[in-house]
Amino acid sequence: MAASNINSDAAIRSNFSGSAADIHMAFVKYNQGIKVIVVSLRRHGYSLEEINKTLDLKISDDSLRQWMNLYHQTRDVVCNPAFYVQRGRPLAFLREESKFVLAALDDNPTMYLDEIQSHIKAITGTRHPLSTISAELRIRLHLTRKIARTVHPAQSEDQRAKYFEEIGPFPSSYFVFVDKCVLLSRNHSRNYA
Repeated sequence: MAASNINSDAAIRSNFSGSAADIHMAFVKYNQGIKVIVVSLRRHGYSLEEINKTLDLKISDDSLRQWMNLYHQTRDVVCNPAFYVQRGRPLAFLREESKFVLAALDDNPTMYLDEIQSHIKAITGTRHPLSTISAELRIRLHLTRKIARTVHPAQSEDQRAKYFEEIGPFPSSYFVFVDKCVLLSRNHSRNYA
């Protein structure tokens, strides 16, 4: 069985046209305890093959090299998040602007994006686009989109109950529903039926 594995590995290598540098290993997240054990074994003279065989893992040369470099620099195998280099583009909102937006929305939850934009501009002098403010609210501050629901003045629970009381005895097949144009006939005119 071992011979068939060797033959299949050789067949895969012979069919691969790229160089060894083209083969990329997938990222594997290792526990801090595993990293400590691996670095300790390496410091005691074990080779990578012996470490992988002992721990039944497949740790790459790059991972071991990175852990050893980090250990030599910091005497730890896990980097402190406080010392991470900032990755990606900088944040659009400053921390003070985020606090202001949250405080403003606590005071007035019905505030619109353009009102938030004008308040931020008045305080900091920076005019953020509405899309940036919306993304900041949704993604970073974890606030969902607000949808204002206004109640029409003609809506009344008493009138609704009275209406259901009047039409309740009739089956729905007796009713003919018309569109909204008939309701406001003084504003709309129709020349067809």
